[in-house]
Amino acid sequence: MNDWIAWQKGKLVAHKIRKAPSLLDTAINRLVTRRDTLFAADHEWLELLRTRDIAVITGILEANDSEGQRLRSSTPFSSKPFIEPEEAEAIYESAHLG
Repeated sequence: MNDWIAWQKGKLVAHKIRKAPSLLDTAINRLVTRRDTLFAADHEWLELLRTRDIAVITGILEANDSEGQRLRSSTPFSSKPFIEPEEAEAIYESAHLG
């Protein structure tokens, strides 16, 4: 269920990034400000965000495969402005209702 929730959030974030590509800069800035405390997956995201185009990033967020799942498990796209509390709640509710 957690993987499904992360996948739904990933699809939502991908949609928002396509509408507002500057959100990628927000994610980069989040990671850069925490540079000294990043995990390996965070460094991987930082490299992806700096070197890949929007299509690749959104593809990762929407991928229904093990690589997408692995990367979404450490996504820098949590909370505002990427996911509003109401959106997260709707995803959780949908997951629990089936």
